[in-house]
Amino acid sequence: DELTLVEQDPGVLNHDDDLLNADSDQSTGTRLLLEEPKSLAHSIHLAIKNTTFSFQNVDTSIIENLGGRLQSSGCVFANNTAESIIRSEDSTVAMTATQFINNDIRGTEGVVVLDRKSTMEQNDGTCLEALTPQQQASSIENNALDSFVVRQANVSSSEAVGCKGIMSNGVCNSFEACGADGQVAEDRPSEEVVVVDGCFTDWDDLVYAVRDRLDDELDFVICPNAKLIATTPVVIEDSDYITIKCGTDEELSKNCEISGGFSHFHITGSSSGVQLARLKMIGSTGSSVMALGSAGSTLNLLDCEWSTNRGATAILVHHDKTLSNATGTLDVMSTLGSNGTAMSVDVTRCLFEKNELTFGAIANVGGTLSVEKTMFSNNAGNGGDIVVTSKGTCTLRDSCFDSSSSVKPGVIFIENGSAMTDDTNNFGVGITAGGYNGGACTGIFQEAEVADCFGSASCPGNCTEFLATACTLDLSLVANITIKDTPSTVAKGEAVVPARVHGISERPGSSNIVPIVVATVITAFAVFGLVGIVFKRHKSKKPSTTNIEDVDEPPGRCACCKRKKKDHGMLEAINPDEELFDDDV
Repeated sequence: DELTLVEQDPGVLNHDDDLLNADSDQSTGTRLLLEEPKSLAHSIHLAIKNTTFSFQNVDTSIIENLGGRLQSSGCVFANNTAESIIRSEDSTVAMTATQFINNDIRGTEGVVVLDRKSTMEQNDGTCLEALTPQQQASSIENNALDSFVVRQANVSSSEAVGCKGIMSNGVCNSFEACGADGQVAEDRPSEEVVVVDGCFTDWDDLVYAVRDRLDDELDFVICPNAKLIATTPVVIEDSDYITIKCGTDEELSKNCEISGGFSHFHITGSSSGVQLARLKMIGSTGSSVMALGSAGSTLNLLDCEWSTNRGATAILVHHDKTLSNATGTLDVMSTLGSNGTAMSVDVTRCLFEKNELTFGAIANVGGTLSVEKTMFSNNAGNGGDIVVTSKGTCTLRDSCFDSSSSVKPGVIFIENGSAMTDDTNNFGVGITAGGYNGGACTGIFQEAEVADCFGSASCPGNCTEFLATACTLDLSLVANITIKDTPSTVAKGEAVVPARVHGISERPGSSNIVPIVVATVITAFAVFGLVGIVFKRHKSKKPSTTNIEDVDEPPGRCACCKRKKKDHGMLEAINPDEELFDDDV
């Protein structure tokens, strides 16, 4: 009667379109127990979709989530008797379109209970339908309490009301009431949600759609502003020209967020022309994108963002597709000695920000990597932001590295036998990398032929620092700015300069340009130049034989400003104490 995952390896368990039912008079019904040791919290993921739990009678909770990750989508909990329906300890929970109908809750907390170490990742479209007054009276007559009225122990005359929803760390968030169709009675469309026909808002729907696609189905659009909770990864295998993007080409958007999960996308087999565009991927615990295709396969990552991932890598390029079965902890180090040519991956106009990884933001193990116009900011990893091993190659153009840190030398680490084939116009600032033998490398580190940096403490090699003195990504912003675009910050007479230059490191989220007013300086130069010209012309005046006293002064000239000249036309000697007039100036 009890499903326990304690003895299993960390992984994913799916319940889809199931019915877990028990007689109402059964003393102990079916319970789902999702449990792992505290050190492996969130390593087991239970995904329940379109599943019904009815007429369960248990002492504690229908589902106990102890250190795991639970996702409920389209599920129904009806006519159950329990202390609570879902209890989570040191775990995460995500619920979409889940219904709680006519349940007898005997605990004092709520329908769903989360302790202070647990997190509610998502709660969309969840609703509750309580017992009717007739059902409540019948339940009380049978010594059972109604759904949400809790009788205090040994005090029959006193009643307390529990939370009609989610009790999280002592705070109650009530569910909406279910309507006649079982959905939330009052739909509350958010103004932030943009509805696009034919787009996805549910991660599992996207996974199934890509898996079961027809041959002529190539484009898969995620709705703008959608927040998808990742379960199993989207797998693209032996398929060409598949595109997964946020918004349509007519309605561009970069607000699609994919969070959680061990991995988000797997590209395997012979798959060419695959593209992921305008996606934000956060919170993966293994590798967000695993490019495991064979030689000749290609993947294009365009305008994407990876933030706050906590696994081994954000992107892994490798030839071994069996890595797609990895769960728990992804050990990239153990795969570095493998031989084989991996696929090609292009990364263009992307952002890697605040990722804390055990290996590096991009790990290229035997593949062909191209990175262009991409920002790496505040990442931490053992190898660096980019690690190239196993005879892999890397080209890097117009990219910037800001405040990243690594144990190995170089924000880019190139293993012996691998190569950096192009390094053009790249910039770095605030980087902390290496420190072997008293030195460090904050640019590109090429491991020496006899070195084994990942296997020993010594790490000899050559360091090539970046040559650019400013981040070209900021400069491109300057080039694209017009008066019309930013009327409040950029006006005539102002200039803009990049925020990231040597000695200056702007934090992410701050402005990329700093307006500098230069009109005053230009005016000062103009005034001094004019004064110089006037003075020079005055000095070069020819001598005059005319006695200035005999000449009438032009109108508007003050008589007190006259200067007497001698008959030979030279100026009289000026007494140091004498007042200077216009001509002297």
